[in-house]
Amino acid sequence: MVLSNMEATIAYTLGEPPHDEPASEDSENIEALEGKRVLLVDDNELNREMLKEVLMDHGILVEEAEDGSEAVAAVKANEPGYYHFVLMDIEMPVMDGFEATERIRKLPNRIRANIPIIALTANAIPENRERAIVVGMDDYLVKPANSARLLRSLSKYQ
Repeated sequence: MVLSNMEATIAYTLGEPPHDEPASEDSENIEALEGKRVLLVDDNELNREMLKEVLMDHGILVEEAEDGSEAVAAVKANEPGYYHFVLMDIEMPVMDGFEATERIRKLPNRIRANIPIIALTANAIPENRERAIVVGMDDYLVKPANSARLLRSLSKYQ
């Protein structure tokens, strides 16, 4: 599997050499993401566009929300299991990712409440990582997210 231009750009930006060939187990897990639906929550349109391109290049269906309030509403509005994952920014206006995650985790429907939520944040401070765990986020990635790491994280929760 050859990396897309976007993936190579993200790897270069992170100072990581792009790897043309993932391990076969990773490759199989990532291929299994095809057709899965993710709710991408970020108040920055450019961040959403970059992540959306990477995800769609791997056959992942992407829906977007601009803040935590929209994310909670989207999870509630769709049938349980509609979204396979939520990629959640932490710092957003209206409702941040921590509060949105807490509200999703408190939903009465267990399928909705237990959706895998992966934090995507520009702040790599330990307090944020700890709080993400406390509110129920399943993983914590620092932006700009290395695409291979992002896809591996998603594949853990399918």
